[in-house]
Amino acid sequence: MKKLIIICAAMLAVSGTMFGQTDKEAEKARKAALKEANNQMDDAETALNNANTTYQALKADPSNADLTAKLQAALTDAESLISQAVKNETVGKDPRAWNIFGRVETIKMSRMLEQRQATGEMDMNAFFENQYNIVKYFSTCDACEKLPDEKGKERKVIYHDINQQLAQGPRQNLLIAGSNIFDKQPDDCIKYMNLYFDSFKDPFFASLDLEKTDTMKNDAYFILASAYLAKQDTTSAVPYLEKAIASNNYGQNAIFVLMQANKDNNAEKVKYMKMGYEMYPQQPAFYKNLYQEYMNEKKFDDARAVLDQVVATNDDVNEKAWASYYKAATYYNEEKIQQAFDAFVKTTELKDDYVEAFEGAGNCAWKLAMENDKNKAVAKGWYEKAITYYEKVRELAPDDSDKWGYFLYAVYNNSGNVAKSKEFAKYAKK
Repeated sequence: MKKLIIICAAMLAVSGTMFGQTDKEAEKARKAALKEANNQMDDAETALNNANTTYQALKADPSNADLTAKLQAALTDAESLISQAVKNETVGKDPRAWNIFGRVETIKMSRMLEQRQATGEMDMNAFFENQYNIVKYFSTCDACEKLPDEKGKERKVIYHDINQQLAQGPRQNLLIAGSNIFDKQPDDCIKYMNLYFDSFKDPFFASLDLEKTDTMKNDAYFILASAYLAKQDTTSAVPYLEKAIASNNYGQNAIFVLMQANKDNNAEKVKYMKMGYEMYPQQPAFYKNLYQEYMNEKKFDDARAVLDQVVATNDDVNEKAWASYYKAATYYNEEKIQQAFDAFVKTTELKDDYVEAFEGAGNCAWKLAMENDKNKAVAKGWYEKAITYYEKVRELAPDDSDKWGYFLYAVYNNSGNVAKSKEFAKYAKK
């Protein structure tokens, strides 16, 4: 037993020595890796400085092919070196590394804009990705700048102000990117718009007070929703469409899409129809759909209330006439002929070449004449009105005798003007 205890003690001593050596070797390896990564970061910064110097020379001689190649090589070196460096955990948290990434992208951006100005051409997908990278890299730089350094000490803030200024334009360009690609590249659009929305709560942009100063947020909701719709992901789109209702530019589009998205949920569909009608009373897509919905539900008074509002408030005389005509049609379908006649006449006053309105007034007058056939004087008065409106139909649509031929024959005949009715007798045979 004593011998076993001695052996175990010896093994523990050896094991402790081995672990101690392993810890020292690991620390040595860590320091070596960190030194190599820092060297790569230094080399990346040198390459970036070279790129910047070459870029300044190229601005004075923009067509210089040697300088162009030299700039591209320096940017590639800087990007490759810093990409290797940030694989190290410590350097990956160093704001200098992400500042290098961002500065490489700003030089690329400047070159793209200059080339577009010179040639009128630009790879927009590359430009949009560049704008995304600038915002992402400088935001990461700012986040790292708020972390303690490798010794646990607070870092001195040196990049925030200038990088925030450099990132503001690219941040806004994320909206342009999204609006250009939402239908063809919805995944990229979603990526860009998510970064845009993240910026509202990103401490990097906090001093800009974006919730108050950025007036495009509600537009951005619609762009993001459109990307999800392009992916046929209505469930993800709906919450953003709801927020986009507040957009001055896309609010009515958002409501209309929500109407369509709820086509199988009648209560929700009607809710958005009413909302659209109340917010955009001049927009036919809302009042015509709401009118038709009420008609389908046989809510004729509600349907007429919508049409009355159009007549009262719409700026387009053709839309006023449309509403007045269909109000008359609702009365006619309910056999409220006097009200229908009055509404058809009102329509002709709004639009004096509305053939169907004159035809409707004539039809109503004929019906009212027949309803009063026991009172010859009253009936004759209505026949005379019918003649007036059918003759107007003939004047407006002389080649469409189906609208007036037989009717003029009948009302002239019924009114006692047999001689005149004979002019139209041929239409009675059709």
